[in-house]
Amino acid sequence: MVTVTIEAASKKLRLAPDLPYTVSFPDPDAATIEDVKKLLRVKFPKLLMERQRLTLPTTSPDAKGRAPKDSESLTAAGLANGGTLYLKDLGPQISWTTVFLTEYAGPLAIHFIVYNYFPWDVPFKKSKMQIFAYWMFILHFVKRELETLFVHRFSHGTMPASYIIRKCVSMFHLYGLINTS
Repeated sequence: MVTVTIEAASKKLRLAPDLPYTVSFPDPDAATIEDVKKLLRVKFPKLLMERQRLTLPTTSPDAKGRAPKDSESLTAAGLANGGTLYLKDLGPQISWTTVFLTEYAGPLAIHFIVYNYFPWDVPFKKSKMQIFAYWMFILHFVKRELETLFVHRFSHGTMPASYIIRKCVSMFHLYGLINTS
């Protein structure tokens, strides 16, 4: 039997106010970090597994603790005789598939609008090269969208939701500049 105590990494967590929390496992070789996360999810239903970051204690106060992989057993993580894990709430998460679909949809929409409706006050005949470049650009991003849906597998399932605005603004700005040239 092994007992592991989970404590807040720094400040008190809003979604897990009852920390420290103790969990017990009969076999430390069979129990994994993912099992600890599942028990935390049961105890604190709003704290999704994707939001949880468990780290091991460190000897130096300046160093960050190592975050064991979810598949790592408690024994491999150095918790065969029990110990402490520190929990950090990573905040709202969003899937990488959603991030890339959103990121690539912007240039498609911006390019379509600028190509078809700019300049708005003067009729403009597009050359064959402009038409060809337009379709190459559109097909490039349609290909990226399809790759995101059907080809890519992401090692980490999520990223912080606040990053999507930064990623999309930079992508939309870059391709907005391409459209104006």
